[in-house]
Amino acid sequence: MFYKKRFKRLLISLFVVIIGNIVAFSPGLIGISFGENSLMTALGVTIIIASIAILWLEVRYLFSYSPEPPIDISKLDDHQDYLRSIEVFDGIKEIKSEVALLRSHLTQIESRRSALYRALAEKFSPSELTYARFDGIYREVEKLFYVNIKAILNKLKFLYSQKSGLNIDPRIVSPEIIKERERLRSEYIASVREYLQVNEEILLKLDQLLLEIAKLGVVDLDEIDRLTCLREIDNLIKHTKYYKN
Repeated sequence: MFYKKRFKRLLISLFVVIIGNIVAFSPGLIGISFGENSLMTALGVTIIIASIAILWLEVRYLFSYSPEPPIDISKLDDHQDYLRSIEVFDGIKEIKSEVALLRSHLTQIESRRSALYRALAEKFSPSELTYARFDGIYREVEKLFYVNIKAILNKLKFLYSQKSGLNIDPRIVSPEIIKERERLRSEYIASVREYLQVNEEILLKLDQLLLEIAKLGVVDLDEIDRLTCLREIDNLIKHTKYYKN
């Protein structure tokens, strides 16, 4: 995602340079030509050199620019903040699939939230205790979900910071240290996958909850508490080792 934006910027610069040169050298427009006089020749050469320089700088920027990961993950406030925070990790090839799934999870949790509250609005009034019960359940689940997201981002920050260590010259650093570094990276990646697994389960439970809400008629709180999916969600919240108050 990050590099796609930089490539788009390169294409825009290329388009601007082409249009600028067409305007500058077209006889029907500005009509700069070589050989007419020394001033026009110098101006034409300057424009060509400037065009080449602009494109060279843009290409260099595209391939050499190294963005920094979010400085303080605790300050991420909303959905868009989280989406922007993961763009920098798109360039880590070994976790490309994990980052893609993380982005998908962030999109899915928003869609589940919208679907849930639409379903609740169709069935109950916000003043009803039943509505409040479902609302409280969702908030707890969402809290757990984003705790996991922040944990994943912290792991990704470590992997990002260690990118430069992937090409260590074994003639300089001992094989044991290189092997240990690789082992540590593998552990971090495994941890990221565990958090993703938990969030995938959360999304599944929310799908089941939506189905249960769709089936509900007139119910009381005791009947709601007996719903299988709610018991499973409560169990997930209480027993996952990633959940923090």
